[in-house]
Amino acid sequence: MEISGQDNVTPWQEILNRREPITRSEFHRGLNSIRDKSLLTTYCNEIRRARRGHGVTHNYMVNQCAIKARKLEQDMLY
Repeated sequence: MEISGQDNVTPWQEILNRREPITRSEFHRGLNSIRDKSLLTTYCNEIRRARRGHGVTHNYMVNQCAIKARKLEQDMLY
């Protein structure tokens, strides 16, 4: 049995490596898989440069990333 290097890819990395436009559900799947604020920053910066599908606007992504950042900060306080 051969193990490829791609088996260890997290959902957000998988989404960023795609060539097709990113859908809203894929954006949220990647966003929900992040548990660290530095990874969130990386994801949000890279996803802004990626091709987006219908319904995934720049403002929508920025707002959703900000909401996730606030949630991560709240979780760190408790």
